[in-house]
Amino acid sequence: VVACPAFACFFTKDRFWALWTNIHLADNEKAPPKESPAFDKLYKVRPIMKILGKSFKENFNLGQNVSVDEAMVKGKGRNPVKQYMPAKPIKRGSKLWCIGCSCCACLWDFQLYAGKEDNAPEGVLSTRVVCNLCHPLLDDKHHVIYMDNFFSSVALCKKLKGFGTYLVGTLRANRKDYPVALKDKALLKKLKQGDYHTVSGQEITITVWKDTKVSFISNVHSSRGQDTVSRKKKDGSVSKIPAPPVVKDYNANMGAIDKNDQLKKSYAIDRKSKRWWIRIFLHLLDICRVNSFIMYQLSYVKWNSGPMEDEVAPILNQKEFSSSLVKSLCGTFTN
Repeated sequence: VVACPAFACFFTKDRFWALWTNIHLADNEKAPPKESPAFDKLYKVRPIMKILGKSFKENFNLGQNVSVDEAMVKGKGRNPVKQYMPAKPIKRGSKLWCIGCSCCACLWDFQLYAGKEDNAPEGVLSTRVVCNLCHPLLDDKHHVIYMDNFFSSVALCKKLKGFGTYLVGTLRANRKDYPVALKDKALLKKLKQGDYHTVSGQEITITVWKDTKVSFISNVHSSRGQDTVSRKKKDGSVSKIPAPPVVKDYNANMGAIDKNDQLKKSYAIDRKSKRWWIRIFLHLLDICRVNSFIMYQLSYVKWNSGPMEDEVAPILNQKEFSSSLVKSLCGTFTN
């Protein structure tokens, strides 16, 4: 926990509760009724989502490698967009679709999932999510988008290629257009750890590798090549096993959203409330803090990469940066 003793000297308890009680992100009197066609489940957080989404995209340029994944905001109360995901560490809460830069884990855009919509266009949900996050802002910029098996499919790979964007991800064997040749049980049984088979067609390569239960799909990598990955044994030793190049690239570029979430949790603002949208609001504030910390680190490296005449101040860690951020926001205010 970040303790800031000076904060209590000018921010009283009564003032905090007065602000906390009256904080709102939207005008409740202008909210459309449930019977209206314009009714929006996310009305209470929609304004700040638009502001932050625009700010994130305007203030950061994505690298070539991009990661798409989901994130959960904890919440067990009466939440109209609450989801239940028993396989996740956070089983109940609000779900965010996120896209971020693989090189630094900076979150670039997000969408809050509001459940199934009656007027939603036809198609698979995962395909719509990826296209909404990437199209049209990333069209014809030759980004490589990394995703897990929830999102990836052969159809999505072809669709993104039409937008001038590439796909690398894991692929479930029960997806439509999955190669029949890679479902051969006799073939899979003969594989030893590290062996792999590929099927290529229409500039798409699908790979089965004897180490994981899922396959890999890519329109970036060739069907040939050899690389290695590290595996830790039960006795603690580390061994190298053969792997196709797509595996190493996927492991190196897929974890951007998870890393951003990990940085956020170190000094997260977590406060319970009967208002369902408060935790989403605090989650977005934490993302702002983490993104600013990441951009500070990138700027520090760029500014101090050349020869310097004067002594340079050491780079701040996340705790020091967060404390500095609080002090700069408080300024010289006294109660």
